[in-house]
Amino acid sequence: MQKNTIIALVIFGLFALAVILGIVLGKTSETEVDASLPTLMEIGSVSCEPCQMLKPIIDGLKDEYQGRVNVVVYDSWNTQVGAQKASEYDVTSIPTLIYLDKDGNELYRMVGYQEYSTIKSRFNALGWN
Repeated sequence: MQKNTIIALVIFGLFALAVILGIVLGKTSETEVDASLPTLMEIGSVSCEPCQMLKPIIDGLKDEYQGRVNVVVYDSWNTQVGAQKASEYDVTSIPTLIYLDKDGNELYRMVGYQEYSTIKSRFNALGWN
């Protein structure tokens, strides 16, 4: 095989793996939200390192605020719903955290990896205690 053919096959294989991982792992948080609660929405991807660094923080907030705030994650690269959400909210960089009131209106937005304390302070500023 020629060197270019091998390189093309490797690139295709890596792309296919990323898509498969996105389908298998990326859908876990794409759930319906309780319309009576405000929402923290993360738009990211399982293929994104800063998004993966943010995952334990988001999972912790999901547990901590269960029943008070919807905390949802959409994979914008590997799922159709995630791509639709990214388009709907005009997301151009990931991860993006969007704070929404219970009517779905955007209150605040953060782009890039954020520390727990930064996200939590925005929760407090919005009265999401």
